[in-house]
Amino acid sequence: MDFLTALKNKILVVNGAMGTFFQGKFPDSMHIYELNLKMPELVNSVQKQYIEAGADIVEALTFAASRYKLDMFGLGDKTIEINRAAVRIARKLANEYDKDIYVLAAISPLGQYIEPLGNLAFGRAFELYKEHIGACKDADIIMLQTFNEVKDLKAAFFAAKEVTDKPIVVEITYEPNLRTATGTDPLTALNICQLLGVDVFGLNCGLRPDQVEPIVRQLVKKSKLPLIVEPNGGIPRLVDGDTVYETNPAEFAKYMKSFADLGVSMVGSCCGTTPEHTKEIWKLVDGMRPVKREVRTYTMLSSRTKTVELDRPVIIGERINPTNRKELSDQLKQGRYSIVKRDAIEQSMYADLLDINVGVPGTDEKEILKNAILQVQETVECPLVIDTTNHEALEIALRNANGKVLINSVNGKKDSLESVLPLAKKYGAAVIGLCLDENGVADTAEQKVALAKKIIEKATKIGIAIEDIMIDCVVSTVGAEQKNAVETLKAVVAIKKLGVSTVLGVSNISHRMPNRKLLNSAFLTMALQAGLDAAIINPMDRTMRDTFAASLVLLNKDKDCRNYIESQKKQNDQESIGPAKDGSAEKSEKNLKEKLFDAVYYGESDEIEVLVSRALDEYRPLELNEILLSALQKVGVEFKCDNIFLPQVLSSAAAMKKAFDMIKIELKKDDVRDKGKILFATVKNDVHDIGKNIVIALLETQGYEIIDLGANISEEAIVKAAKEHRPSLIGLSALMTTTMIEMPKVIKMLRKEGLNIPVMVGGAVVNEEYAESIGAHYSKDAMQAIEDVKKVLGKK
Repeated sequence: MDFLTALKNKILVVNGAMGTFFQGKFPDSMHIYELNLKMPELVNSVQKQYIEAGADIVEALTFAASRYKLDMFGLGDKTIEINRAAVRIARKLANEYDKDIYVLAAISPLGQYIEPLGNLAFGRAFELYKEHIGACKDADIIMLQTFNEVKDLKAAFFAAKEVTDKPIVVEITYEPNLRTATGTDPLTALNICQLLGVDVFGLNCGLRPDQVEPIVRQLVKKSKLPLIVEPNGGIPRLVDGDTVYETNPAEFAKYMKSFADLGVSMVGSCCGTTPEHTKEIWKLVDGMRPVKREVRTYTMLSSRTKTVELDRPVIIGERINPTNRKELSDQLKQGRYSIVKRDAIEQSMYADLLDINVGVPGTDEKEILKNAILQVQETVECPLVIDTTNHEALEIALRNANGKVLINSVNGKKDSLESVLPLAKKYGAAVIGLCLDENGVADTAEQKVALAKKIIEKATKIGIAIEDIMIDCVVSTVGAEQKNAVETLKAVVAIKKLGVSTVLGVSNISHRMPNRKLLNSAFLTMALQAGLDAAIINPMDRTMRDTFAASLVLLNKDKDCRNYIESQKKQNDQESIGPAKDGSAEKSEKNLKEKLFDAVYYGESDEIEVLVSRALDEYRPLELNEILLSALQKVGVEFKCDNIFLPQVLSSAAAMKKAFDMIKIELKKDDVRDKGKILFATVKNDVHDIGKNIVIALLETQGYEIIDLGANISEEAIVKAAKEHRPSLIGLSALMTTTMIEMPKVIKMLRKEGLNIPVMVGGAVVNEEYAESIGAHYSKDAMQAIEDVKKVLGKK
C-alpha cells in the first residue's frame, strides 16, 4: 500500500528523535552525516528501535545534509553521496520487515534567511534545496521539516516539485506565542501550503504537546489537508553533562491519541523523545482510522503574518498606483519607495488587502514591482494584490511575495489565460478574472457571466480551487452608458451562484461625472447588497469607508457590528490628532524629529540618510541618537506585544544602523567612546546563525563593537579569539539539543585559561534554567538582548 493510500486508512506513527542517540558513539573527527557512509549499522540500530516500537515511518539521516551546511565541515562535495546513502540504508532496513515501512527524507531549512531578511538569494536557496531533495528522491516521502519562514519554505517546495513527484509533507515550528520566529501564525502557514499543493501539513519541534493543542484545534477546523503533529518532549536540562528532557512517554502518548481523535492523521515526536514514546503512542492509536473532518472554506489570502478570510466583504486599498500621481511616479523612477510605504501604512488602518500597481512608462516594471512588494510586505501585515499586465514582472513578484497573494488579473483573452493561470497555480496565488476578452469589456450581464464561466473553467481545469477564483464584472462609467450599473449588479448576483467570490473597482462607475463620491458610495451599497465580496476603493476616503462599514451592518454582514464600531473608533482617534488632507488620516506636515522617528520605526532606509544629514545641522549627535533610539525602543515594545514581528524589527534595525553609522562619525569628534566589545559565535557542530546575526544587527545600532566568529566554532577557536580581542562579553548560540552541550565546554575552557569574561547564551533550545546550570547569562530573543547586555555590562 502506498503512503497516501495508507494515510486514508490508518493513523500513521512517525519515529522520534534521532540525533541524541548518536552522541558519544562515533569519533569526534567524524561528522554525524558521515555515519551514512562509514557507520551505517549505527544509523540502522536507531531506526530499528523505532520500527520495533511501532513506527510506520522511518526517517533517513538527511535532515541537515544540504551542501550549504556540509560545506562548513568540508563535506559539501559529498552532498549527493551522503543523502543517497542515507535513503538507501533506511530502505534496506525497511525491506527487512513484513509490514509496510515508509522511508522519509527530512529536509531542514538552510540556516540562513532569504533576502531581504537574510543574505541568501532566492535562486541560490532554490538550487541548494533542489540538490539536497534530488539526492533523496528515492524516499517514499519528502518532509520539509522545522521551517519557520515562508519564503524559505516556498524555495524548498518549488525545488521539491521540480525534482520529484513523491508526496511532500510540511512541518512548521512555532514559538510559545504560537507564531513562528518570523511571525507567521498557523492559519497563514496552512493557507499558503494548501494552495501550493502540499500533501500533508502540520507542526514539529519547539513546543510540548500541551502547548501545541490550541494550534491543533484550529487546524482540524480549517485544513483540507491531512495533518501531522510531532511536538517536543519538554524543556531540556543539563544533568551530568547530558541533555535531558522531562517528559513522560505515557502522558505524551495520551496527547497524541487526543489529537488523532480530533482529526490528525500522522502522529510522532521530536526532540527529547525516545522509542519508548513511540511505543506508547502506537499502543493508543493502533487500529484507529483517520477521523473525517467537515471543513468549510472561503477565499483566504495571506501575508507572512496575517490571513484575511473572505467570510465577509473586504476592502482592497487602491492608493498604491502612480496614475495621475506625479510625485509617486517620480519616486518610482528614482528607485525610491517612501511614498509607497507611507500609502501602505495609512491604508492598512482601514483596508484588508493592498493592491500594488507601479506601472510607470519608461521604467523597468520587473525591478520596481519586486522592490515595492519587498518594501510593503516588510512594513505592514495586509495581504497583497499584485496588479500588473506584465507577465514577467508578475512571475518575479510572485517569487518574492511572502504569503498567498491575489493576482490582478487574468481575463478571457487566450494569451492572458495561458500566461497568468499557470503562474497562479505554480506559485500558489489566488486570481481575479476580468470579464473582458478580445472583444473588449462585456456589456450585458449575460456576456459577463459567460466570460466568468470561461475563466472559471480554465482555472479549475489546471487545478486552481474554486475558492481561489474571484470575478471582476468590470463596471464602466454610467456617464457613457447608464445601464452599466444595473447590468453589473445583475452579473454579480448571477456569478455568486457559480461558487466564486466577486470583486469590483467601484470608482469606475463615476468616471467623468460630477460629485463622484455620491455616485461611488451609492453604487458601493448596491453592490454589497448584490453580494459583492471585495471592493477596490480608496480607504482613506472617509465617505467610502463609512458607507462600506454601515452597509455591512445593515446587511447583517458585520457580526455584532464589530467592524463598524472599530472603524469609527479609529476615525475618532485620527481626528483627535489633527485635520486630514485629501480625505486621508495623515496629519499636516510632520516636523523633522517626527520624520526621523518614523523613518526608523517603519524602516525607511532609503530616506534616513537625507533626514540624518538635515538633523545634524539642528541637533547634537547624542541628542539625535536619543531620538532614533526612542523609535527603536518603541519597536521593541511592539515586538514584545506581538504587534510587529521579526521582519519589521530587522527593517527598523537596518534604518537605524544607516543612521548610526553617520552619527558615529560625529560622536567620535565629541570623544564619545564605544559602549563595549562583544564576541559572538555559534558553537561547534551547529551551523545555524540566523538568531545570532539578528542579535548582532540590533546591538550594532546601540554602539557596541562586534566581533562575529560565525557558525560551527570550536571551544579552542572561541578561547583564542577571546584572548586576542579581550571582549567585554561573549555571546554563544545553539539551535540544536545535540550542540547546546558545547556551551559548557566553552565556558569551562575560558575559566581554565583564566578568562572571567561573562558569557551570554541563547537559541531555540536554550532556556534560563539551562543557562544558570552552566554558569551563563540568558537572553530569550534579539530585542531582549539589548536590555540584557546593558544589565550584564553594567554589573561588570
